[in-house]
Amino acid sequence: LEFRRVLFRSALIARTVASLACDAGIEGYVSIHDCFRTSLKDTPTLKALICKAYEIIFVDNDPIAHLCNQLNIDMPQVSKELTSEMIYNPDAYFFC
Repeated sequence: LEFRRVLFRSALIARTVASLACDAGIEGYVSIHDCFRTSLKDTPTLKALICKAYEIIFVDNDPIAHLCNQLNIDMPQVSKELTSEMIYNPDAYFFC
């Protein structure tokens, strides 16, 4: 189950980044799993779009809260998996 959840999340991230890259007119965009490539001139834009995709999926959507609502569970103590501060932190090693 965990493996399927990771694959679904990776696919959702890849699809969201691809959609944002298309809308932004990124040239030479290629992705495999959770790795993304573009032209050198579009690299800063792509990095920002990857961060935006994570924000859309994990902050705006809040999948943990959504799951709790679906299961009719009150879990106010559950923290978000990622926050905007974590995603846009200039030292965030996972967005390079």
